[in-house]
Amino acid sequence: MIKKKKFLIIGFVVFSVIVVFLTVDLVGQFNDIRKRAVVPGGVATVSLSTSETSYSINDIVPVELKFNTAGQNISSMAFRLTYSFSGNPAELTIVDQQGNSDSTPFVLNPNFSGQWNIPVNTSYASGNQINLDVSAVYPVAGQGFSSQSDVLLGTFYLKVNRVPAGGNITLTFNQNESKILTKTDPHDILNSTAAKTLTITNTFSFKVKLQGITTPGELKAFNIWFKKGTNVYSFDTGVLTSGVGGVFSNDSLPLDIQSLASDSYTVLIKDKTVVGTNSRSNHLRKNMGSVIIPSGGNAFDFSGDSTKVLKSGDTNDNNHITVDDIVQILESYMALPVSVNDTNRARDINSDGYISIEDVALALSNCSSLDVTGDE
Repeated sequence: MIKKKKFLIIGFVVFSVIVVFLTVDLVGQFNDIRKRAVVPGGVATVSLSTSETSYSINDIVPVELKFNTAGQNISSMAFRLTYSFSGNPAELTIVDQQGNSDSTPFVLNPNFSGQWNIPVNTSYASGNQINLDVSAVYPVAGQGFSSQSDVLLGTFYLKVNRVPAGGNITLTFNQNESKILTKTDPHDILNSTAAKTLTITNTFSFKVKLQGITTPGELKAFNIWFKKGTNVYSFDTGVLTSGVGGVFSNDSLPLDIQSLASDSYTVLIKDKTVVGTNSRSNHLRKNMGSVIIPSGGNAFDFSGDSTKVLKSGDTNDNNHITVDDIVQILESYMALPVSVNDTNRARDINSDGYISIEDVALALSNCSSLDVTGDE
């Protein structure tokens, strides 16, 4: 009986040891599986890049998708890119390189042709989000694909249709649907996804001519007014330099009119005095007519219309040409010719650096009555 009890005790101990061993082994296997599923180290990255950060209406924006496996061998990837939109059309739409709609908008890096396949390539709207789904497979025999730096997978294109609220749109990766999978023992190693924010600007650029100025290199700043009913919105340019034919343009530094709502406005332009520079106001304000200002980049060339040339002779900057302006010019015109200084610069109507008979003649050409008034 005692021997039987000893046998049972020994058997129970052996059984307990076996159970503990199996439990430890199973727990170890479970933890190993769990570690692999959690993304060991999370070493791979994916990011977006653009050549600029700021864009205007109708711009086509190439967006490059790059990845880095940090030396790990991979076989496949999948990404879902998403951004918010409101209204129709959306502020940004996914297009081809020419700006047309495309059912397969993601363009594989040409260097990967014959190596990577793109089985999923589609864009669609869902709620207030636009999504781009892309997957890439590397069906090449061997260890798989690896990189130690950012590699261009491909490019997609966005067309700017409208300025979003706040002026910015952020492209992000959906964390649940974005993965980079290893070649052997496939598991996700994607660690970080970098969002990309695009700024959409609302700008106004113009070209204009001033009577008497016909050569490049002259300096002028301008006041710009946008009128809508009784509302008037004013903007100032910096000092601009005339180009060929004396045309002034702010194309290289357009006005930021982000505060201006999309609408139809009457635009008025006048040259402006800027102390400390050679810019002096001596032309009448000119009405450029009614123009439609959509959100985004707006460019208007008024220089080719002879009816929109700013008239010269307003030397005292009151938007009138009267006998007072003529008298001011004649007060300075005491020799053949008179050099310009900061005191008399506004009387140099044609901005050639001298006060001469040409300046007198230009002012007189517009003095058709006792008071010639600029546009209001």
